[in-house]
Amino acid sequence: MLLHGKPPVSPDTLGTRYPQVALALSDFEGALARLQAHGVELPWGVEAGEGLRWVMLHDPAGNLIEIVDRGE
Repeated sequence: MLLHGKPPVSPDTLGTRYPQVALALSDFEGALARLQAHGVELPWGVEAGEGLRWVMLHDPAGNLIEIVDRGE
């Protein structure tokens, strides 16, 4: 589905670190390089713990998106 127009910013996503969408990618390094090449702000940088790595960013509507390294 394609929606036209600017989506409204949800006020309860701006102050939280709980993502609404999480994507597990096998090419985490490639995705990270593309985000950085396009100047996407990564407020917390790359984080790691318990054998996992992830990065979080806000989409244009202010929703928090998490990208997780599947490690494959």
